[in-house]
Amino acid sequence: MSRFIQRSVVVGVASLMLVLGAPTSMAQRGGGGKGPGKGPTSSTEQGQQGDQAQPGGAGPGGPGGGSRGPGGRGQFDPERMRQMFSQRIKERLGATDEEWKALEPLVTKVTEAQRAARPSMGSMFGSDRRGPSGSSENANPAQEALQKATEDESTPAADIQAKLKAFREDRQKKEAELKTAREELRKVVTARQEAILVLMGILD
Repeated sequence: MSRFIQRSVVVGVASLMLVLGAPTSMAQRGGGGKGPGKGPTSSTEQGQQGDQAQPGGAGPGGPGGGSRGPGGRGQFDPERMRQMFSQRIKERLGATDEEWKALEPLVTKVTEAQRAARPSMGSMFGSDRRGPSGSSENANPAQEALQKATEDESTPAADIQAKLKAFREDRQKKEAELKTAREELRKVVTARQEAILVLMGILD
């Protein structure tokens, strides 16, 4: 009888140990990969890691970040654009360096007179491009005064008429300056060069 009791106790203890040990082993199997840096990661985590590891993505300044990175998108440089335009004219005219020394100031005078004589495209649509100082790139006091007068609906008609007259007189003056600059340039170019300049819109 005592042996039966002892066996029963041993079997009971063994069964209890098996029952208590099962959850632990199951937890180890199921969660063993959850430790830091171990085990498989979910597809979402893999996607996040891939985005972080991708060089030059949308991050600022990364290789391949292109225009989104600081300095990736160049600033507009008017002086550089003028130089490129000047070089293009020289090449089209087939002028030597020595010839271009005489031609360039006259060409520049014409192109500057053209800009001064024509209203800026921005003012045609109710907005004008402003420089760093806040003034228009092609500042024209008569044009700006007329534009401000038209933007204010309370401006008297007589005031608008006066500013319109001043603007027309200023434009006629600038057109005369442009005509003079063109005549000076026309005197020093060949027939072929004159034709090229007309096609380019520099001469009329």
